[in-house]
Amino acid sequence: MTPTEREILEALADGSSPRELSEQRNCSESTIATHRKNIYRKLGIHKVYQLKICIALLRQEREAQN
Repeated sequence: MTPTEREILEALADGSSPRELSEQRNCSESTIATHRKNIYRKLGIHKVYQLKICIALLRQEREAQN
């Protein structure tokens, strides 16, 4: 996953909307949608709740490494 996809992944999991992300990143909502689609494809998920589970697991892994 690219660094940009990771940033968007974190923001989506924290509850940011695609519109908020597009304003923050100064890009179109369709760009955010493309990133989100790529994230879901790479993670093999289809729903937001699955995204939140993935983020929780990634955060646990990081904490365990520290």
